[in-house]
Amino acid sequence: MLVFIHGVLSDHLAWKYVAAELSTDYEIWLVDLPGCGASDAPRPAAIEPDGYSPTAMGERVLQAMRQCLRATDPRRQVTLVGHSLGAPWRSA
Repeated sequence: MLVFIHGVLSDHLAWKYVAAELSTDYEIWLVDLPGCGASDAPRPAAIEPDGYSPTAMGERVLQAMRQCLRATDPRRQVTLVGHSLGAPWRSA
């Protein structure tokens, strides 16, 4: 499975051509970070002060992935693909 995470001022459509090409061989997930594309966009005043920080966005993506993968094989390989703000910058 390939999970694509877009960068700053973008949304899941940034990956449409790459994802279309790879979808014949892989299961593809296109993520919209909080406040982008089709995702929820909470008002900054309604969330914690760092609610739109890279760390907070990464946590939201991780929570969503855990929920979606809960019923699948725990040995399933998942590859994150990102650029700009969506690029994984450290391992947990």
